[in-house]
Amino acid sequence: MECCLGAHLGELGRIERLITHAVFFSGRTYFFGRVDGTWRLIAVDAVTPCSA
Repeated sequence: MECCLGAHLGELGRIERLITHAVFFSGRTYFFGRVDGTWRLIAVDAVTPCSA
């Protein structure tokens, strides 16, 4: 399992470095960055918090 976790952490680090801007809209955060000179949507934080 550790080999897989390490691979995923490496990929997350690579993705995180691409993010340069964030927009909060309708309860979600959208993360953008430029990839090969073009603006791209990199990630969406779509986690819905529990009501507890």
